[in-house]
Amino acid sequence: MPNKNPQYVDAQKLITSYQVKQETVINPRIIIYIAAAEQYAFAAAKASQNPPHTVQKW
Repeated sequence: MPNKNPQYVDAQKLITSYQVKQETVINPRIIIYIAAAEQYAFAAAKASQNPPHTVQKW
């Protein structure tokens, strides 16, 4: 797509987005890190339910 095309910038953004998604699919370690982060976030959200908490719990 030529640089002068009005949709050039949008196309470049999409290309970058697709490259990131492709890297995630190709690299299985990234998937493991994402899954671990999701589990950690879920545990943190669950632990913060029903406040107020004691100082020791926080």
